[in-house]
Amino acid sequence: LFCPAALVDCSEFQTVFGLAVACITECQGHRESTRAALGFLSQLIGWKSLRLQTNANTVMDRSTNKLTALVLQHGEHLTNVCLTGLVGGGPQMLWPALSDCLYGIFVFTNTTNTQTQATANAWFRAAVISSQAKQQQVVNVDEILLLLTRYAQQGPKGKAKMLLSDLAKVYNGEMTADVLLGYSIQQ
Repeated sequence: LFCPAALVDCSEFQTVFGLAVACITECQGHRESTRAALGFLSQLIGWKSLRLQTNANTVMDRSTNKLTALVLQHGEHLTNVCLTGLVGGGPQMLWPALSDCLYGIFVFTNTTNTQTQATANAWFRAAVISSQAKQQQVVNVDEILLLLTRYAQQGPKGKAKMLLSDLAKVYNGEMTADVLLGYSIQQ
């Protein structure tokens, strides 16, 4: 985030956020613009996992209520789009950006309050269950949520991204669901 104060204090911030979400949905087939929008949103939503200067952290802390409202407004759709991109056969080159965005949502919702955490878990659960019905894959959603929550609260980000990437590989037939058990064992 180059200049968070100019962004979050802007009168059109809500519109900019909504356009970024719409870009992810509507830029079908345009990988670079989708990846750019995902990068923007993942850094904005997941700002707590970034190393920002003290004054930038202060600005973002001050804007938590504004961001919470936007995440609650767009989060379910964003979670569904990101998870569908991962497990629904989206371009593999977008998997890291999709994983970053999902991780950002988990970091934000797990460090804001328990209500937003429960809401994000419900979004993720619904998206996975919907994907399971379409693709006839069965994974332990509760275990994945537990791991993602732990990674969002304690790190490391890399483990969360690997978990989401492996989940995508399971759904795309490149691995079996047994590979996900390894994450539980490594604790």
